[in-house]
Amino acid sequence: MIYFCLIRGKATVPPNIKMETVKINKRQFPRIDLNAPLKFAIRGSPRIYTATLKDISAGGIRFLSDRFIAPSSNLMLETRILSSAINPVGRVAWSNPIPHSNNYNVGVEFQEIELKQRNFIKDFIQLETVIA
Repeated sequence: MIYFCLIRGKATVPPNIKMETVKINKRQFPRIDLNAPLKFAIRGSPRIYTATLKDISAGGIRFLSDRFIAPSSNLMLETRILSSAINPVGRVAWSNPIPHSNNYNVGVEFQEIELKQRNFIKDFIQLETVIA
């Protein structure tokens, strides 16, 4: 239920109503921390880079890179979870410098991923969440 009153012509919350700030998670998929090696290439380039995977969901990853990667870049990704290879294609959503370092946090949304691999990631996250 929403409560408000008009004070001097402006809608406001009455002083006797306790307000709480609710943080809404906009993510479509649950995410877990994961420290694992990652290889990636910018689509159309033969050069392969290495990075460190920091977290993963069935919809994307965050990784640590020593280079800036422009948002909207398409990346071919490769990592392993347990003994299973995961090799989606993703689009860089953001790339933020880490203060006082030469590294960047890079967020990637999966654009192309086999259903079997996406389901494996979902199952892995669910298992890790239950164990934790």
